[in-house]
Amino acid sequence: APMSSPSWRNVASRSLCWRALLIAIVVATLAGPPIPSPGWAADRPPQVEAAIRRGVDFLKGSAGITASNEAGLVAYTYLSAGESPESSHVAAPINVILRKISGEGYRPTKDHTYEAGTDAMALAAADREKYQPQLQAIADFLLKEQRNFGAWDYLGQNHGGDTSISQYGMLGLWAAAR
Repeated sequence: APMSSPSWRNVASRSLCWRALLIAIVVATLAGPPIPSPGWAADRPPQVEAAIRRGVDFLKGSAGITASNEAGLVAYTYLSAGESPESSHVAAPINVILRKISGEGYRPTKDHTYEAGTDAMALAAADREKYQPQLQAIADFLLKEQRNFGAWDYLGQNHGGDTSISQYGMLGLWAAAR
């Protein structure tokens, strides 16, 4: 969204959330592949490992999840940094994600494709076999939201697609497919 849009200002004004989101993105980017696997972090330089630890410590010291739409990003960040799926820091946001899925399918709270993408990445990283039905529900949502020309857009809009939203749609489908 353009930086002048009301939704951008709302996100930017939540400074703790914004800083945590930025740290989570950096940690997830530096930490490794979309779905952590044993040995994936073996070759990280010490300064990268230290930066990841500082980011994780910040998240642990903050208020935690500030909204349901952040649960996937928070859980995935912890998992990418090597936290166990059984850790309370991971289990709490995973439970938030699971509450979005019912017999009616996956129902994100407000960030739709962004949220679905990070929720799928978190569930796949936590235990892709255990959460296969939930991953399928998220994949079904993402497929339903994809525009006929292949991209994703803001809910209820069809402006030719949005690159950032489409990236999260693809990451969510990739996680679900793996």
